[in-house]
Amino acid sequence: LWWSVFVAVPLQELFRWLYWKLLKRAEVGLNTLGDDGSGKLTREKIAFVAGLGFGCMSAVMQFNIVLDSVNGPGSLPSPGCSSVDFAVISALLSFCFLMLNVFWTMLEFRSFEQRLANGGKFGLYDWKYAAAILTHYTASYITLNSTNSDSCASTLVPEFMIVLLTGAATMFAYGISFKVSSSRTIV
Repeated sequence: LWWSVFVAVPLQELFRWLYWKLLKRAEVGLNTLGDDGSGKLTREKIAFVAGLGFGCMSAVMQFNIVLDSVNGPGSLPSPGCSSVDFAVISALLSFCFLMLNVFWTMLEFRSFEQRLANGGKFGLYDWKYAAAILTHYTASYITLNSTNSDSCASTLVPEFMIVLLTGAATMFAYGISFKVSSSRTIV
């Protein structure tokens, strides 16, 4: 089973890159059609929407497998967490991968744009691409632990940690920060 992850992750990343190339060619037409009042369709918007598309495709495919598994009477317990229904665990993992696909696409698109602006040379901006690939492999391999009979927490907790870390890296890459107003007191 591990070999399928080893092959699937590079294929997904190849198609993400090809999609970015396609969007770069269609950028002029998209700017004409995608006016939201600001007058321009930004690369950030394109990256977010593309990531959301990848995430939704991933979630639908994962949940189709679940619906096929739970077809019939009764409920199917999760192999790693027999007290929780298989559909609940799968829904949580699908949510994780939906969010991760958004973050991975945004990180990679930002890295591709910066590399293109730098004449195709590698640079410090490539940490975004490396982070996306590393967390993609890590999150995918962690799902193989879901058949472990110890606990479903050994799969879900690391997955949610990866979502939070990748989300923070994406916010950092795009310069987004949360600022607390000094006039408010947090108790």
